[in-house]
Amino acid sequence: MLRFRRAGLSWAGVNLDAVAELLLAEPEVTVDTRAAAHGHWEEGGVHPTPAGQQRVAAAVLDTLATEPGPP
Repeated sequence: MLRFRRAGLSWAGVNLDAVAELLLAEPEVTVDTRAAAHGHWEEGGVHPTPAGQQRVAAAVLDTLATEPGPP
């Protein structure tokens, strides 16, 4: 993180929303981690809390279980 600060780079949760919307518009299977971790974010809104991480993992597994496999 220190390298990012020295370079003058930073981001916030609101920046991630734009990236998420772009990815969700693609045809590939995508898990919306914002919805999965809703209300379970660390201060700053970028990293999920441990409970949020569990919810994200469950959402990924649910998605993988319901998506058809390769032909």
